[in-house]
Amino acid sequence: MSFWRCESASSCEESVGYLDVCSASGDSEVSNVFQVPLKARPAQTLSSGDVYTGQWMGRLRHGRGHLVQHGIGTYEGEFFRNKAHGKGRLARPCGDVYDGQFQENFESGEGKCTYADGSSHTGQWRMGEKAGAGK
Repeated sequence: MSFWRCESASSCEESVGYLDVCSASGDSEVSNVFQVPLKARPAQTLSSGDVYTGQWMGRLRHGRGHLVQHGIGTYEGEFFRNKAHGKGRLARPCGDVYDGQFQENFESGEGKCTYADGSSHTGQWRMGEKAGAGK
């Protein structure tokens, strides 16, 4: 049996939302759907010193959130099991800003990076690096 995220019914403004989770057998037919509560909490200082504000699923950053990471930057967007995953925006201390898709904490998928000097790159990203020509 495998599990995957079907759809989130919550938003950043809601104090409590639900994440619809599906399970499937090997033939990929949905055999079970259940809801997992997402809870908003006040800002939390993590053991690393980073500060997270947003939704949680148990002890995991999960749903919409805002994470300030010292030396890395500020990420605002979707989280999945403690990782930036889905649509988000990362503003780095050097002034570069990436808007687009993330996968397991990396810029991956369609996105645009606007650099501190005003230039930009729009296109595909993979594991935090430009993938392909882009614009």
